[in-house]
Amino acid sequence: MLLTLLFRQFNYADPNSKHYKYTMQLGIILKREHPGIIEKKEGGVVIKTRPALEWSDYYDDDILDDKGRTTADRVKQVFWNLFEVHVKDGEDPDKVEDDVDRVLDNYAMKKVRDMMYQVCVDAVKFYYEKKGELLDDTLACSKELEYDQYLEGRIPWFKEHAWPHLCAYWCSKVFKSLRKRGQESRFKSEDIAQNRGGSPPFVEARQILAQKYGPEKATTLNTYAAMKSGLKNWDGSGSISSTLSGKAKKRHDDYCDLARAAHPDDWEERELDGQMLYESSGGIPHGRLAIADGAIKKADVISIAREKKLRSLSSTSFRRTIQENEELKRRAIQENEELKRRNENLQKIVDMHGRLFLLLANLCTCFRLIVQTSYSNVAYLFIGPF
Repeated sequence: MLLTLLFRQFNYADPNSKHYKYTMQLGIILKREHPGIIEKKEGGVVIKTRPALEWSDYYDDDILDDKGRTTADRVKQVFWNLFEVHVKDGEDPDKVEDDVDRVLDNYAMKKVRDMMYQVCVDAVKFYYEKKGELLDDTLACSKELEYDQYLEGRIPWFKEHAWPHLCAYWCSKVFKSLRKRGQESRFKSEDIAQNRGGSPPFVEARQILAQKYGPEKATTLNTYAAMKSGLKNWDGSGSISSTLSGKAKKRHDDYCDLARAAHPDDWEERELDGQMLYESSGGIPHGRLAIADGAIKKADVISIAREKKLRSLSSTSFRRTIQENEELKRRAIQENEELKRRNENLQKIVDMHGRLFLLLANLCTCFRLIVQTSYSNVAYLFIGPF
């Protein structure tokens, strides 16, 4: 099956092909190759074991096959035995290979995270099914089992020897704390603009719209709206935006308002504008684009964001510099006036001290003259004139 690379997502070279889908096949491979248990060793001795929970665990160096490959290596090899990426004329094969590997890593990371979330839900459903009670995913998510009950609900694809470790993790304080935090976060949000369950990646969803309703219907905004309301909830007629609600509708409408104002004649036919997307979405929350994540180069949007931030910072810095200079000038004037007053007061004190010294000097002179005069009179009285 031939794939092409569109920024951060794979694209089917032939969207009409009935070949198997890469997302489904990746999920199957990840389940089959799941490491089961991750062991922490010191000096060759296992000191701790835990279940493999993330894509990074597939890269564990302690789990190598007889060919020296990690589990992640085997996953990628099987995947690329089923699919290949077309290198366009003028493209650097090495760069394409690096980009493809990065995209596959991102897919696998999300797939493993979703897979490990769903296995807990399925374990609860399987346990209750054995008891004669059928639960849907929503109800099963709210249920919490004991360790022995989780053991009874083992999912066939998960390795049997690793299942008790996963059950113990679900009963741990760490997992329960993460579970509670996630539930509280969802409950606090009155409106979460998440994709409807089963929605394919953006690029694939766009291809599906083009295949079913024609290329003119597969616009970026229509694809976004279809993913938020559900691809099955639109028959190709009317405005798909009418199926949106809450935060998803606000994001859609805010962008449309900006695009309509900038390009009133052909705003619907234009490709997504990174700058408008940044402005209408209020930045890049959580490192993801609010609309069409993966359909445009996020680096371009980030570049716009940085440029805008730098302009803002430059303007802010200039205003701050002017304010600081004015403040320094005001303080300098105040300090000069205060220094002048102090000098004047000091001069007054010096002048006063000078007058006091002069007065004292005059008093001393008078006193000396008085003493001398008195001495002369006494001498004349007793001794007489010479």
